[in-house]
Amino acid sequence: LAEAGRATGVPVIWTAIAYSAAEAGGRSVTWLEKAPGMRALVEGGEAVELDPRLPRRPEDPLVVKKGASAFFGTPLASLLVGLGA
Repeated sequence: LAEAGRATGVPVIWTAIAYSAAEAGGRSVTWLEKAPGMRALVEGGEAVELDPRLPRRPEDPLVVKKGASAFFGTPLASLLVGLGA
């Protein structure tokens, strides 16, 4: 899908869920109370890395999010506007 998008000039943007160590270890993120297994998604940790089989290029932005939505609480909308998408 990424390669098909590139072939037509569509920006390819990747997303990942990650939490700071303080967020993962605390009670400030409601989502982590609902899905405690996600506490393993600590910034910089192996569980957060994108699968190396994915065709991510150095110029492809990575949007780090805290929950299911890639738009809520992230710069995705402004990134899309900036890319002319």
